[in-house]
Amino acid sequence: ASIDEQFTRKLFNNMCAICGSNENLCIDHWRPLSKGFPLTRQNAVLMCRTCNSSKNDTLPENHYDQDTLNRISSY
Repeated sequence: ASIDEQFTRKLFNNMCAICGSNENLCIDHWRPLSKGFPLTRQNAVLMCRTCNSSKNDTLPENHYDQDTLNRISSY
């Protein structure tokens, strides 16, 4: 795993930032690459494949409630 992936995994305690699962984890582009946002440490969120697939390429503010957005931004 890259240093950035290790950093992101540690930041999110190796758990999905949305549901808390520790299974099938991957790095999500929180703000989608397809909408012109780069993959940086500030744009990387650890998610399980189910939560990542659910979000797809939508902007976070168009997919999650304010409590979830606030929790993710606190990382």
